[in-house]
Amino acid sequence: MQAGLNSFTLTPKQWITRTNAKGIVSKAGRYGGTFAHRDIAFEFALWISVEFKLYQAAHDQAFCCKRPELHNSPEIRVQPTDW
Repeated sequence: MQAGLNSFTLTPKQWITRTNAKGIVSKAGRYGGTFAHRDIAFEFALWISVEFKLYQAAHDQAFCCKRPELHNSPEIRVQPTDW
């Protein structure tokens, strides 16, 4: 593999095979495509689109500011440094 080069490519099938990935399926041919668990798809979207990542960050901040009871929730750890 030649990661870091402009010519580097890794198909979804290669990724699945090389990493023994779970939660992602790639099918060739008619009606084929790459299908992933929604968490995997969401993380991919955050990685591939800076605009989406910034939108999500703004959404998270707005959500936390509007729901102060969640600030001490063990599921959501928020550091109120900007308040």
